[in-house]
Amino acid sequence: MTAEFFSHHETGIDQAQAAVGQNYYMITSMGLLDRNAPYEFRVNGLTLGALTVGMAWYNAGIYVTMTDLQTCYYINFPRTGSMQAEHRCRGVEIAPGRAAVYQPIGDVHMRTSGDYTSYAVRIERAALENALTARLERPVTGPLALGASLDLTQPAAASWARLVRLLAAEATAYQRTHRTALTNPLIAAPLHDAVLAGLLQAADHPDREALEHPVHAWGAAPVHRAIDAMHAHPDHPYTPTALAHIAGSSVRSLQLGFRRHIGLTPMQYLRQVRLEHAHHDLANGDPTHTTVTDIASHWGFTHLGRFATTYRTKYGQSPSHTLQQPPQR
Repeated sequence: MTAEFFSHHETGIDQAQAAVGQNYYMITSMGLLDRNAPYEFRVNGLTLGALTVGMAWYNAGIYVTMTDLQTCYYINFPRTGSMQAEHRCRGVEIAPGRAAVYQPIGDVHMRTSGDYTSYAVRIERAALENALTARLERPVTGPLALGASLDLTQPAAASWARLVRLLAAEATAYQRTHRTALTNPLIAAPLHDAVLAGLLQAADHPDREALEHPVHAWGAAPVHRAIDAMHAHPDHPYTPTALAHIAGSSVRSLQLGFRRHIGLTPMQYLRQVRLEHAHHDLANGDPTHTTVTDIASHWGFTHLGRFATTYRTKYGQSPSHTLQQPPQR
């Protein structure tokens, strides 16, 4: 799983409608609230597996109508400006701090203010429903009855929105630098999983309480199955969902099992395994042909400062010092 980036800058309403349809959803009608207003539209975004995230800007107020989303859920929240929406016979007014949430079934009608900048999140329907199944002790059927809006000032929703902003910022930065860590599946896959899980934890839906109920962790066997997989293939782009599938457990049961038997979450344990492999590569690397950044990035460590601190705590020296030493025999 790696990111694919897109960018559009349009000055015609028809071209903007085509750009939105290409990356998000099909629009049945789109137009300017003031027909005489000049028009400009920009969007930078990325697609990561079942997830599409972007930040769009409209200089003038517009109206948008679209039919059933059918195969996806869609969430929109502004950075500047405001929007009025109607979906499934319910009206929603959003401004910074509140998001509109659209289900696969039901027409959507939207009207924006001028100078409207928003974050747009599209999630494939099957992926979000499977993510909920993986976190419960039973299968779920969709579409999920998500609440019509999301209060982004609440802790879980605020954390989810920060993650969305981070991905949108990465999409914008990519257009300038053409460099990104999201070409590394070890980094991209957990971020994808975190966005889906974060929305399920933040949004209102009938299974929200079930996600907060205590779960059972019957013995250490699922934990050992997950650990065996991590050590056998440490460079595989594991996510909490994937590890739970390997372990034959729900995500929450596996997390509880790891905390009970290991004292860490599955992803914390995986980072320790990858840190050991990074140490091995540094100790046996040739400093004339490789760098600390190369090795850290290969093992999914994107923040070099945190990597260096963690490495020094465990091995008592900096990564660069290890790399400069003669190779171990």
